Amino acid sequence: MSARGRSRILSVSAGVFAAGLLSVACLTPASAQGIFERIFGSILHAPTRQLPSSASSFADPFATMRENAAPRVASGPASAYCVRTSDGFYFPVQAHAGVSAAEACHAMCPASQTRLYSGSGIDHAVAADGGRYADLDTAYLYRKQLVAGSTCNGRGPFGLARVDVATDPTLRPGDIVATRTGLVAVTGMKNKVADFAPFGSDRTLAKSTREKLAGVLAAEIQRLGRAPRLLVQVNTGEEAQKGGVVPRQADAFIEACRRRYGLAVEGLMCIPPTGEPAGPHFALLAKIAARNGLDALSMGMSADFETAIAFRATQVRIGAALFGARAAHG
Repeated sequence: MSARGRSRILSVSAGVFAAGLLSVACLTPASAQGIFERIFGSILHAPTRQLPSSASSFADPFATMRENAAPRVASGPASAYCVRTSDGFYFPVQAHAGVSAAEACHAMCPASQTRLYSGSGIDHAVAADGGRYADLDTAYLYRKQLVAGSTCNGRGPFGLARVDVATDPTLRPGDIVATRTGLVAVTGMKNKVADFAPFGSDRTLAKSTREKLAGVLAAEIQRLGRAPRLLVQVNTGEEAQKGGVVPRQADAFIEACRRRYGLAVEGLMCIPPTGEPAGPHFALLAKIAARNGLDALSMGMSADFETAIAFRATQVRIGAALFGARAAHG
């Protein structure tokens, strides 16, 4: 910001808010959810599906217990159901490239005998030999009582076997997986083990996809009728584990956000690489902002905020300085 009469306001934030592609402020939780639903429902090359993490089940084992038991008319596309024959417990499964529905069924329920049925609903589902689920002696039995020895995971009647996400045979390059540390994308498979990279990094997000994300964001802003403050994250160190546009693509991306999608980009943000002097990265970010006419600069943390201020940061993040370092999680 120039020194000719314009004052500069230094905003201090105790937390970090970086969304990898765009840093978005003032969105309500419901709005943010809508954005991500639109993003992941419209632009990912791979079919959207909920993948299991090492700490969660494939499906809600109680879901079928909440269904209405009233008879239904057979209609609509057929679905596959994995049925635990000892008590009639069932859950939906899908076939994927290289993995049949029957194989997926066995992988999710290896501790009991299972059988695959298909139909528009479980009431009308039939097995390969023509037998109907509804005609099983144990159909819906799990709703009435717990049957000894009926288990998918070997521990109890509820819950499915955990799947190691890294060796999940249904994964394909481009798939997005939610982990405890954030979203990661599958970049390839080696010896049947998936290779992951943080979602939004240059390894996982092409230039064209970034612009599609900007388009989805613009459409959501128009739908909601309000425009949040937007900062573009720049990966100044070009680190594979971090999100953000790389410096050489920043000008074109900012221009596309403005001209093509009508996004009111206010500024830029960055987090320098650990172990490197922060000054050159702050200087680079300030240079990119200046040539694009951007005033807001979110950069600098507890260890380097004074340097960031010297390079005209308008927002710094000093949570550790105020509240102490975060406890390590083992």
